[in-house]
Amino acid sequence: MRVLVTGSEGFTGRFMCEALESAGHAVVRASHRRAEHSDLVFDLTSRDETLAVLADCDFDAVVHLAAIAFVGHGDVDELVRAAERQRRFRAVRGEHTHP
Repeated sequence: MRVLVTGSEGFTGRFMCEALESAGHAVVRASHRRAEHSDLVFDLTSRDETLAVLADCDFDAVVHLAAIAFVGHGDVDELVRAAERQRRFRAVRGEHTHP
C-alpha cells in the first residue's frame, strides 16, 4: 500500500513511518520544511498546494499527523492556522466543514 504521511518529521510521524515501512508499505513522507527524510515538502495550509499534491500522487491512504506540537505555547495565531489546516484537509477529502 502507498501511504502519504503528513507530519512525518514529528515525534509520532517518525514512528508511524517506521512502522508502516516495517509492515511492507511504501511511505511518502510529507513535511512543511525540507528535511533529510522528506519526500514531499508543501504547505498544508495552502489549499492549492495540498490539492496539487493529492492530484499528482496516487496514494492508497493518508495518515495526517501534521500538528502543533506544544499547544500550550500561547500562540493564538498558530492555533487558528492549525484549525484552518484541519478544516481544509477535511474539505479536500470531501467532508462537510464549518467555516
